[in-house]
Amino acid sequence: MKTPDLIRERRLERSFTQQRLGEIMGYTGNCAQVTVATWESGKSKVPRKKIKKLSELLDIPVELLIS
Repeated sequence: MKTPDLIRERRLERSFTQQRLGEIMGYTGNCAQVTVATWESGKSKVPRKKIKKLSELLDIPVELLIS
């Protein structure tokens, strides 16, 4: 499974909306939803400073989020 798909799957398993996950990750307003949507579409990668938090929150190995 590709990393963007894994992020989406794990987010849904935890019943987070894109907006809520973005807010937990420290983004605000519309930016919260848009940022997570770009990760899930593969248009952008998770910023290095956010990888550890997302890894712990969604139980995704850091190695998958870095690649």
